[in-house]
Amino acid sequence: MNIVILKGNLTRDPDPKILAGDKSLTEFSIAIDESYKDAKGQKVEKVLYVECLCWGSEKADFLCRYFKKGTPILVNGKLNIESWDDKETGKKRYKTRVVVDHLEFCERKSHSADSKPCAENKADKQKPSKESSEADYDGIP
Repeated sequence: MNIVILKGNLTRDPDPKILAGDKSLTEFSIAIDESYKDAKGQKVEKVLYVECLCWGSEKADFLCRYFKKGTPILVNGKLNIESWDDKETGKKRYKTRVVVDHLEFCERKSHSADSKPCAENKADKQKPSKESSEADYDGIP
């Protein structure tokens, strides 16, 4: 089973690309904060940076329209490991990324008891028409 669920903040604006055959690909990365106490009881904070890619124009449009650097996001997808031979050294190189199947808004940390942690991406439930406007995304912050 290859399932990944991550919650973090975008480290840069999404980078959309159109490939041959009108396929669309959007690349982005997220930072995931982690904190724990070490053996001495000292608080240790780490940040994990994860590269992600999103296929398809609907998700890409949604991502590029509503998500910018620093935006909290929840992604659901699968791990993909790419490999190639380094031209300079001849050694095998690897890159692990998350191929996103679903994405959602996540609110920033809040002290409000009635706030929801995540709001679903309507683009995953309905296909917007070409004439869709921002009014079609009511309820999305």
